[in-house]
Amino acid sequence: MNQQRGGPFLPADRTARWAQGFLTASLALAVAGTVSTLVVMIAPGAPFADGELDLKQLLQALVGLLQVLVWIGTVIAFLMWFYRVHKNLPAMGARNLEYSPGWAVGGFFVPFLNLARPLQVMREVWHWSDPSGYGDDPLPRNLHATPPVIGWWWACFLLSSFASNISARIEFSGTSSPDLVQDSNVFSIVANVFDFPAALLAVKLVGNITKWQLERYNQVQQGSAGAAASATQVG
Repeated sequence: MNQQRGGPFLPADRTARWAQGFLTASLALAVAGTVSTLVVMIAPGAPFADGELDLKQLLQALVGLLQVLVWIGTVIAFLMWFYRVHKNLPAMGARNLEYSPGWAVGGFFVPFLNLARPLQVMREVWHWSDPSGYGDDPLPRNLHATPPVIGWWWACFLLSSFASNISARIEFSGTSSPDLVQDSNVFSIVANVFDFPAALLAVKLVGNITKWQLERYNQVQQGSAGAAASATQVG
């Protein structure tokens, strides 16, 4: 019954490659963003005539724009992958699932709930995708401990998001106070510092889970074939 609700197993290789590609690009831009912001903070220089930005500030703005574009691509690719790997779970023998594939996407957008739900869904995907757990009793997998890689990924993601939101609020407040501009830059650096490990761990998660699901599904298929052969011999 769960397999029918989940649909057929579809490898997540394609969406995984897109997600990992965008995440890797965000790694490079996190470094570029940190460097460009530090340069502006250490040697802000003077604006050109008529209020134009100097070259260092233009570089910082360009990196910021690229980060926004890559962030949009990362969100789309990662959520498509996350939805697919959760939808595959019933076809791999998952039972008593706590969440639906919709929560893999919606959990990021529900206020307050988004502080914990994506972590819970990722934990469920991890435990039911792990081929070493094949054949375990079908207990709710969220009773299991959170793997460190997931805990650190989610902690870094939240810290990066909080710092980025604060920086953006200051930047778009319309203030020209040098102190507030400096504060915005500091929070921008903090966001980039945490974004780097968050993206690095996400690349690892995407790669491991995608590979595991193929292995786990093969185990399920072999088990089904073995059961069918045994039933034929008995009959």
